[in-house]
Amino acid sequence: MIKILGISGSRVKNGNMEALLEACLSRAGEHEGVETEIISLAGKEINGCNQCNWCVRNQSEEKFCVQEDDMVPVYPKILEADGIILASPAHLGRLSGMLANTADRLRAFVHGNMYRHALKDKIGGALAVGASRSGPHEYCRTVL
Repeated sequence: MIKILGISGSRVKNGNMEALLEACLSRAGEHEGVETEIISLAGKEINGCNQCNWCVRNQSEEKFCVQEDDMVPVYPKILEADGIILASPAHLGRLSGMLANTADRLRAFVHGNMYRHALKDKIGGALAVGASRSGPHEYCRTVL
């Protein structure tokens, strides 16, 4: 079984970003042996990494990070996934703050004493949606 996890970094629940991510994952899910799941960050509280190095010294099998926020249930899903798609609206030419905080918290899988290099063999992808008549988004394209 191949597991693909999509993470929507939009604050808008059931908006364009989730629709695009759902369309992408539904195509992947048409293949035999592929399981997909979407996590929406809308309405969640995910703090940025505070660089305390707790994960470097104290990480355990059950506890990825010292922070107790809505990232806690996301960590195991990322660990279980074979592929991860990060999806974000493009705010001023960059990813959303919520998704940036989530990406920063993946430090627990890069430097953590228990889960160091846990992302090593995972496949990654990115989706972006942006629109602006006078901004840099006119030239952004959705990547599928």
